[in-house]
Amino acid sequence: MALGASSANSVFVYATAYSIASIIAFGALILVQQQSGSDNFESFNGLSKKNPFLALVLTISMLSLAGIPLTAGFIGKFFMFSAALRQYQVVLVILAVINAIISIFYYFRVIIAMYFRDAERTELTIPVYYKLVLGFSALITILIGIYPGFISNFI
Repeated sequence: MALGASSANSVFVYATAYSIASIIAFGALILVQQQSGSDNFESFNGLSKKNPFLALVLTISMLSLAGIPLTAGFIGKFFMFSAALRQYQVVLVILAVINAIISIFYYFRVIIAMYFRDAERTELTIPVYYKLVLGFSALITILIGIYPGFISNFI
């Protein structure tokens, strides 16, 4: 299997989408862990009530990692699956889709904890530079999801 320009573009878009979503996810995880002392799912319970901005950007990240439409993660996965199918790698795509379906369960656990589980918590302090990076990353995630040409034109 040769990597052509189409495959390189797919890998670039997927890696970009995954990297941006990971920046948000790990940034939020660091904030929650530092201020709550824990990084398990329960640490995110009720986050949307005290920190709606953090919950929103983390939701965008989780949706992108899950490959939900209108996010960069969906575009990245679509490009990767399309490139693999052009090379007749059907088994690989089936395994990737199964893996994506399983991962949705874990990503949505965080979203459910933030919005639908109650917890007595204090508001997390979010430094300005975190807000800038997380907000910009979330914006780029949505921008790529709506207009994939924004990133795919770089290659």
